[in-house]
Amino acid sequence: MRSRLALGLAVVLAACSSGGSSSSPPVPSLPWGSFRHDNTNAAASGTVDRNTGTVTFLTSLSAGVTLSTPTIDQDNNIIVGTANGLTSVDPEGNLRWTFDQCELPGMAPVPVGSVSAAPTVTPGNTIVFGSDSTNGQPGTLFTIHQDGNDVTCTWYVRPADAGPTFSISSSAPTLIDTVSGDLSLLTAYAAGSDGRLVALNSDGSVRWSFPAGEPSGPITSTPAVNANNTIFLATPDGLLSAINYAGRLSWQVGIGVPPAAALQPSPAVGTSIYAIGSGGSLFAYNPNGTRKWVYTPQSPVSGSPVFLAQNFNQQSANVFDTIVYVVDVNGTAYGVRDLDGTVVQVQRCTNDPSQDCRTDSCLPNGGVCNSSNNRCSVSGKTCTQNSCLPDNGDCLVTPGIVDVAGMPAEPSASPIISTDLFVVLGTSDGRVCARALDNFTPGQNLTPSTAGWVAGCINVGNGSPIRSSPIIGKNSTIYVTTDSGLYVIK
Repeated sequence: MRSRLALGLAVVLAACSSGGSSSSPPVPSLPWGSFRHDNTNAAASGTVDRNTGTVTFLTSLSAGVTLSTPTIDQDNNIIVGTANGLTSVDPEGNLRWTFDQCELPGMAPVPVGSVSAAPTVTPGNTIVFGSDSTNGQPGTLFTIHQDGNDVTCTWYVRPADAGPTFSISSSAPTLIDTVSGDLSLLTAYAAGSDGRLVALNSDGSVRWSFPAGEPSGPITSTPAVNANNTIFLATPDGLLSAINYAGRLSWQVGIGVPPAAALQPSPAVGTSIYAIGSGGSLFAYNPNGTRKWVYTPQSPVSGSPVFLAQNFNQQSANVFDTIVYVVDVNGTAYGVRDLDGTVVQVQRCTNDPSQDCRTDSCLPNGGVCNSSNNRCSVSGKTCTQNSCLPDNGDCLVTPGIVDVAGMPAEPSASPIISTDLFVVLGTSDGRVCARALDNFTPGQNLTPSTAGWVAGCINVGNGSPIRSSPIIGKNSTIYVTTDSGLYVIK
């Protein structure tokens, strides 16, 4: 199952190459516009705490689902790759359109074929996606424009030397024009089974190809892009590369011992650049390519990292930091601080576990603040309990590590994170699991009659494997594909 975790066409959005201006209008936020949600591969969006766990089968997708992660446009319509092109349905599962061939004036129609990589939809309603090798024909990168329930092909391109087995296995950052305000396409990128990342102009002409020398092998990870339009790419030879807008290598570091595992987790870029090495450790790098820290969990990491900037209590202080979330092969989730690579400690009041608290001088020796005398139970030092008072609760401290999936089966897709701090992932036996680091689950505060989550997991699709990463739409909805089709959890 591990070979499926990172597969996905994610065309990520970024600012235009000129950097925009202070008067430029903000780019509209999409619910989930690409494989890892946005240009940074943060895979963080939406809330799920009010999700009741009600599963609905949206569509069988008559052409057959692939490994494609669905994406969501501004109107909350879902777009997903199938064995015969793209399909879009509305939030209730009603068919909006299908796209199975590109028709351009004066040219013969070009069949799309199978689409395994996730499509990307831009705020300007341009959809960029790549196809697999189908019926002896090489994969192709397509751009189409969506106007309501109608789609029109604008251009397509495939490498001139592409063989019959060439596939667009992962497409990377797409830059859009934020200065003009029309959000038109500036640049599209695509990575394929030939081991190259290609940059294309808005008309489909090739700008550059990386690497210029001999590729290391098929690229299946999704690159990430920072605010300076630097692209970060993981390759199967165990390297993390930083590539500038002109296609030149800025720096390159080793994150594993070649040959790397078949899975290439997608890197992510926030305060630092986060990547998973072939040994399953989480690496953080500074923007100049120097290593910041490495964190090795109890078992190898499964899938790609996600991150979210948040406030939390650390000992006696309220702290703001970027937390990087990863899940290992046993379904255990870890929240790691960007500042120093340490695991976040969860602090909760015994009388009200929903309340965060501070333990002041009780950390790091593991003691708790005794409410009867305001003394630490281990050191005897004076302490305060903050939100635990005046109800006489104790502030308990636990590591930020929980068994997210309850180990029903190995995780089968990279995790995502909601803005209300639930790690969400799919398993090989058809479950979607969601749990916060402090063991809370979606619907926990709802009445039992409306909460369908069982120990933080819910069965989807009669045990069929989850095909790719779940995504979060509006109104706390989760969308996911299995061998059976597309499902929504509300």
